[in-house]
Amino acid sequence: TKTPPVPNLLKKALKLESGSKMPQKDKVGKIKRAEVRKIAETKLPDLNCLKIESAISQVIGTAKSMGVELAD
Repeated sequence: TKTPPVPNLLKKALKLESGSKMPQKDKVGKIKRAEVRKIAETKLPDLNCLKIESAISQVIGTAKSMGVELAD
């Protein structure tokens, strides 16, 4: 079975209705690296990468395109 799309997992983790309409200007929230890693581990079987680090960078890219910042 396929896992849910990354944007859905990000919205669920941050309890958001939707991402930002203008992600460069309007930020809708911050996500911790641990949460990003958890989402990446969930999605790893469906992504076209082998390493968890690659999956994490894909999730971070999706988060940025939604207007979500990475909190340290």
